[in-house]
Amino acid sequence: MNLISITIDGIKRFSERTQINVVGKLVAIVGPNESGKSSLLRTLLHFNHNKAFLTNGPAQETTRGKDFESDHEAIRAVYLIDQDDKEAISHIEDTEKVTRIEISKRLEGDTFYVSLIPRPERSTVPRRQARDKLQSLLKSIGFSPITSQDSVRKLEAMSEDELSTDEARSLFGDVNIHRCLDILSSDGSSRIIVAEAVSAGFSLT
Repeated sequence: MNLISITIDGIKRFSERTQINVVGKLVAIVGPNESGKSSLLRTLLHFNHNKAFLTNGPAQETTRGKDFESDHEAIRAVYLIDQDDKEAISHIEDTEKVTRIEISKRLEGDTFYVSLIPRPERSTVPRRQARDKLQSLLKSIGFSPITSQDSVRKLEAMSEDELSTDEARSLFGDVNIHRCLDILSSDGSSRIIVAEAVSAGFSLT
């Protein structure tokens, strides 16, 4: 992979979102003292570990005088991929047209976020099939579908007293997902369906 651009936001001298293009065989970082040259290099080192950025103390890395949430994206690097890289991701569906990989890190530091560009279009058919199978299975053992997102929002807006009303109980529905999973645990194929649906992020509505 070839690094082609770096974006830094809220680190040391880079108080605002700044993109630096680094295309070329030789890249020179030139600037007066205290302009951010060392900050750029130290920020890049964060891609070598999963430690958080320092947000306070004498070694503070974030821009002083500015407050950031822990999920604030501090750095993003864009790489142009070569043929070897394409072969390495060929097991992922629809990656034939991928030309770049973006890797970012947030202030919390424990996770790297990777994006393929252009984003692969993954088929939703297997996930829809998993959802439909699980819905059918739940109904066959006498359970209703899990409450819709609209019902969840209404429940979240209710006070503690309102949660004990008949209206709240109707919103909850008669599904106890933990009991469902207990019942399904004796059937291996059912567990697979559950796992597929959960991993696909379906709410089973």
